Amino acid sequence: MTNQRLTCLSVTALLAACHAPEPPAAVPVTPVAAAVALPPAPALVPPPAPGVVTVRDTTVRLGQGTLGGVLASAGVSAEDAARALAALPQTFEPRRMRAADLVGIRSEDGALAELELRGFREDGAPQRVSVTRGPDGTWHSATAAAEVRVVQEVVRGTIRDTLYDSLIALREGPALINRFVDVFDSQVDFYREVQNGDTFRLVVEKRYAGDRLVGYGRVLAAEYRQAGRTLRGFWWAGPEGKGGHYDERGRALLTAFLKTPMEFTRITSSFGMRFHPVLHERRAHNGVDYGAPTGTPVWSVGDGRVLSARAEGACGNAVLVQHPNGLTTGYCHLSRFAAGMRAGARVGQRQVIGYVGTTGRSTAPHLHFLMKRNGDYVNPQKIEAPRRAGLSGAELAKFHAILPDLVSRLENGSGA
Repeated sequence: MTNQRLTCLSVTALLAACHAPEPPAAVPVTPVAAAVALPPAPALVPPPAPGVVTVRDTTVRLGQGTLGGVLASAGVSAEDAARALAALPQTFEPRRMRAADLVGIRSEDGALAELELRGFREDGAPQRVSVTRGPDGTWHSATAAAEVRVVQEVVRGTIRDTLYDSLIALREGPALINRFVDVFDSQVDFYREVQNGDTFRLVVEKRYAGDRLVGYGRVLAAEYRQAGRTLRGFWWAGPEGKGGHYDERGRALLTAFLKTPMEFTRITSSFGMRFHPVLHERRAHNGVDYGAPTGTPVWSVGDGRVLSARAEGACGNAVLVQHPNGLTTGYCHLSRFAAGMRAGARVGQRQVIGYVGTTGRSTAPHLHFLMKRNGDYVNPQKIEAPRRAGLSGAELAKFHAILPDLVSRLENGSGA
């Protein structure tokens, strides 16, 4: 019995041993290298492919510098700048560019390829002038300007505080104010005689580029009403096309001298005694100061001959003009002179002679305007200037022929 149990146990153990799982085989291990070589990282800026040109575009405002200075600051070589500027149209004068004008510069592989100048023509129309370097290295120019259309419109209003404020309230520009003042400047002192409640109306040419007002043309008819009097003036071109304003009887309204040497602006200091802002003492102010931005055109108030155009110490860059009857006018603190300004040159009334600046003894951009009679200073605002000749004969008859239409448009408020 016992032997049988042992035998069974032995068989059972043997069977168990036969069916037990075999121990797992050893897994081969591959040692890891101490350093792993990574693939090269891609370049942040891939080198240009053969034949590809690197182009760089820059646009800046001219500011107070010169066009040549702007090009130099942009990295344009002196040689490229000289060739590009020489290729500009002869009718385009870089010196007449304004601080707000845009200068576009395109370079290819570091060399100037195109220069684009965006600003406004003298008549206010937007203009683009460009010069481009061709494949053969030569430069070519192109000019594009917006088409300007002229529309006759009626402007009317009532004085509130000043003529300036009243026209600006009608959303008109300062240039129109000056044109209106010029019609009646021999009869009304618009700085001192204007009263609240005075009324004005005018038929004026407006210049538009698209829907944008870019400037004013002639004032064809104008009226100014004050208590007790009504003043009217009408444009007549005349046989030589020079033109002027006349009353209904054909008498000239234009005098030998304009009252203002620039577009209507604010007077910052009148003729007489004042406290000098630089010298800090009370002394005579022998002229009238007009505050205006640098670069604002300044014109001669009358026909005459240039005595000098040069730096004049405290007066800065100045133009002196000799007029008939012993009168001399001076224009001080100019930023620069207009082309052709030199001793002996003839100038006409309203001809631009320079541009507002702050040269000499000056604290801010303005024009100091002075007038002398036989060597003595006089107040420009009080000068009695003679009228120009009126119309007569056939010219007067032609003027009277067009007068009814101008009067009707002025009174009825219709343009054309």
